[in-house]
Amino acid sequence: QQQKSDAPARFLDVGCGTGCLGLALLNHLPSGSFCRGIDINPTAVSLANSNAISVLRSRSNEYIAEMRQAGTLRPQGEQTYDFIVSNPPYIPSRDLELLEPEVVRFEDKAALDGGDDGLSVVRQLLDRAHSYLDPTSVRTIWLELDVSHPLTLSAELSSRRAWAASFGFNELKPELIQSHTDLSGNPRFAQLAFPSPSPSPSSCFYLSSIQ
Repeated sequence: QQQKSDAPARFLDVGCGTGCLGLALLNHLPSGSFCRGIDINPTAVSLANSNAISVLRSRSNEYIAEMRQAGTLRPQGEQTYDFIVSNPPYIPSRDLELLEPEVVRFEDKAALDGGDDGLSVVRQLLDRAHSYLDPTSVRTIWLELDVSHPLTLSAELSSRRAWAASFGFNELKPELIQSHTDLSGNPRFAQLAFPSPSPSPSSCFYLSSIQ
């Protein structure tokens, strides 16, 4: 675990659901931090905002959830963020029928189905992530994924970065820095980063401590 910084952090939670990830992180961040959660499910967005009031109490103004897709460009006037977290839909479509009944019965299919290889929403997010991240900050992205995804994503991102570099736009493409295992030893979490001219330690932080 890394020592907590006193500097507040701003972060985006993509596919926030009921807000559990963003709210948990805010509880470990200094006062004055801020999380914006986005989701396409209006019920989830409403629950996330209600949960922020219940969980954060006097700090509930540090969290807001709204309806927005992962591939949407940052709206004009919206501030940038230090980092992005996401537990996106990552189940390959063909594997949905193999899920446990308790998952299928109570989860919104849109929150599970990640397309043919499970990376459809992830790709949408990565295509737009550079527009959301503060170029003077850590510019990291933390994802929960299928066990097959870290290797697939690493190879795909390397190819895309090489292509972008040939046109002088390498800074717009992230790279896989590290994958992290879950409690069963499976590679389920990915840490990605963009090149940053002036990296700051203010938020790289706490996310390492949630492994």
